Amino acid sequence: MDTNPSPYALAADDGEALWFFGMLVKMKATAAQTGGEFLLIEELAPQGTATPLHVHPQDDESFWVLDGEMTFYFEDGQPIPAAAGSFVGSWC
Repeated sequence: MDTNPSPYALAADDGEALWFFGMLVKMKATAAQTGGEFLLIEELAPQGTATPLHVHPQDDESFWVLDGEMTFYFEDGQPIPAAAGSFVGSWC
């Protein structure tokens, strides 16, 4: 892994595209590009799409809902609704 990453820029539609749990995921910044420090993905999820409930106990996570709405569940199990423009984060 590159421990001295270089700056780069991507256009709006750029980034490796993958299908994941019925969502189109675009890789915007990967561990390989950031020296293992950061991951940024863009997800396009049809209404009703959900990943299995899971946790990332050693990872900080943040989400910015650009369009539509999502519901997040953290370790306490309480739903957190988030409409377009919302930011949701969890830190270890």
